[in-house]
Amino acid sequence: MRWDGAMTVIIDIWQHEAPGDGPSAILPDGCRDVIVVEKPGLAPELMLTELQHETDYPRIAAGTRMTGFRLRPGCWLDTNCKLSLPRDSRIRASLQR
Repeated sequence: MRWDGAMTVIIDIWQHEAPGDGPSAILPDGCRDVIVVEKPGLAPELMLTELQHETDYPRIAAGTRMTGFRLRPGCWLDTNCKLSLPRDSRIRASLQR
């Protein structure tokens, strides 16, 4: 799988699993992220974050897994497009790292 083109936009890939119900601190870093959110027992969802100007404390359910793709500062994405998970199982497997 070649990611050469994507890597000019994606500057980091991160993962987090919520250890328990409750708020998690998310600090502003000047970047937007595309995040695959996997809640226990539900189909994965994709979300595109907004730029943050202050620390946020969203409540995240225990066992929720997130794989984030941090986008390069200044990167532009059409927010009117529909985000969807790839159908290619090889790409889905690469998200599982």
